[in-house]
Amino acid sequence: MIYISFTRKRLFVTKRFFKAALQCAFIWMCFPLCTVYAAVYFNGFSGTAVRLGQDAQDSLLNAGAATFFSGQLDWSNIFTLRAALTLNTPDTTVLSTDIYSGIPSFLRLDELSLTAKIHANDLSHYVSLYLGDFEPPGSSLFMQRQFGAYPAESVFLQNAVSNDGAAMYSAAGMGLSYTLKFQQPMAARLSLYAKRYKTAFDLNADIRYAGVWQQWSLDALIGVTFPVEKIDSGGQDVFMLINTADLHAVVSALIGSGYSHSLFMQIGISRLRLKPLQGEKVFSVDNLNFIFEPRFMFGSVRCNFTLFNLAEDQAQELFFVQNPLGVSCSVFSDLIRAGSRQITAGGHVILTGKDIGLSTLTELGLENLSLNITPFVSLPVFSGTFTGALTLDVLNITNFAQSFGIMANYKIYL
Repeated sequence: MIYISFTRKRLFVTKRFFKAALQCAFIWMCFPLCTVYAAVYFNGFSGTAVRLGQDAQDSLLNAGAATFFSGQLDWSNIFTLRAALTLNTPDTTVLSTDIYSGIPSFLRLDELSLTAKIHANDLSHYVSLYLGDFEPPGSSLFMQRQFGAYPAESVFLQNAVSNDGAAMYSAAGMGLSYTLKFQQPMAARLSLYAKRYKTAFDLNADIRYAGVWQQWSLDALIGVTFPVEKIDSGGQDVFMLINTADLHAVVSALIGSGYSHSLFMQIGISRLRLKPLQGEKVFSVDNLNFIFEPRFMFGSVRCNFTLFNLAEDQAQELFFVQNPLGVSCSVFSDLIRAGSRQITAGGHVILTGKDIGLSTLTELGLENLSLNITPFVSLPVFSGTFTGALTLDVLNITNFAQSFGIMANYKIYL
């Protein structure tokens, strides 16, 4: 146990010092932006996702929506500023008379980051200062930005409001990262970040390694979390109190390529308590997440089988599925032509458990099961992409409002 205590005056001075140091560091990183006169390039996307029906209460249709924006500014291939925002509107009843009043919403900062790039000989160095969920574990953002790799995530596990699939868990916070990229398609990263709560915060340190080769790719992360309390067991204010530490790790691998039979795998542990407190366990099976997906190609038709268990908050971000544990079969083609347009169309058969996790799997019964048939289509519209899907839970078809749903999103590229 680490116990450090200061008087209130000393605590105030210490907090002011760290605040001033952080401000100076941020200004130091931002200052060169004012002196770069080369061309500035912007790209990004924006759009809206809508869900209607399914999971409705009292036989009334429910609806939820999210508007999102993601953008990137590049200065002369030296500095990159990224921002991603989401505005969520929780589910509300569309058949009630007060649909246009009293609907709460919240704005979420997904990412705000500034990255400085230095190229020297055969190595590239990237230093990033960020807020939010910066290239979270399990998503392909790190691989895309470092190597330009095609997203390896499952088509079935698409995120409703971004270009990447579901992360294994959220790593949101404020931090600093250093990435070393080699001449070969390999990169290593060290990240230090903190996440603040009302009376506590977490200090985190992560090491990440990724590489892309001809027939396989790998993205692995391991890190440690130190939960820091600011109030001791006696109710006294302290500067720092660390009683335990947690380990977290994620490994993602694609064996094969996107143009042949392949196998996509992910496994993540969101928390492994290294020093459990009284009454705690070292490991809970509910902190284990995984995706196991064999992929097959038959001409222009793709067939994927997926076994998955995701963090509940991450599953809620998905477009096709809301329950975190289940299996699915996806049959689709992304080589359909309609004139000059390329269309992706197909369907998912999704079997999931409602309010069921790995620790409660023995309680699974027919009343907890959902079997959704979900045809979908994705096609270019103007300067963006429209994706629409219908879903029907055939095991709960007696209540149509709860079993039927419509999902749609539109992303426009800026």
